[in-house]
Amino acid sequence: MRELIYVSQRKIRSFQDVRDSKFGLFRRVREAEIKVPFGGGAKLAFSDDVNRRYPGLSRITRHIDSLDRGARWYESETLEPGDWVVFETRMNYRIVDVSRSRKAADKVPVLLFWDVLGDEMPSTRLLLHGAAEHLMDQAAIEPPAREGMLLAPSSSYGFVQVLRALTADRMDGADLQHVPLLLRKLENGLSSGFAMWMTGFARVTANVLSRERAKKADYRTIVASPLYVELVPRP
Repeated sequence: MRELIYVSQRKIRSFQDVRDSKFGLFRRVREAEIKVPFGGGAKLAFSDDVNRRYPGLSRITRHIDSLDRGARWYESETLEPGDWVVFETRMNYRIVDVSRSRKAADKVPVLLFWDVLGDEMPSTRLLLHGAAEHLMDQAAIEPPAREGMLLAPSSSYGFVQVLRALTADRMDGADLQHVPLLLRKLENGLSSGFAMWMTGFARVTANVLSRERAKKADYRTIVASPLYVELVPRP
């Protein structure tokens, strides 16, 4: 059994035109395999129930892995926006309500996942952004109205809106260098003791270089929008 906690139905729908060129039919696969640091090969097989609820999910992961660049480990060098990554790390997540503008009274629920820090500063951090209605235990959340956000929370500009809203006191424009500030705010709002091991597929939104002044260490944050996220046992 696998415990999915997030599945982006919007991303699944966006792949519905991917067809097998030989037979003209949707390709159906039950399992994909990609290489990750933990154990060399991660089996991405979904249960029959998951395949019934999300019939495109296993097909899409196989399609992504068949691309020239495929799905790469999230700590890989030279990742660019649009690349697909696979991740496995301890993460926290929360829903934040974001106003679409300073004058707007209505708010849009946005889901954010972030990795937790250990004793040493890692060279790569991970920050995921998506639509809260795709969280498995939040089915009651309604998607935002068309005027709620200029774009979906999982889109690049949707993330910019989130960044502007949550770092408004110090942010001018769409400066991605404020991503560390967003991470600090998230970390201060929820203890790392709640973090769980998670894995999944995500599409890179930005690759942000930063410097930890206290430790005088350079690091980068991979900002990405997940296709799916699931809980896994710690390695």
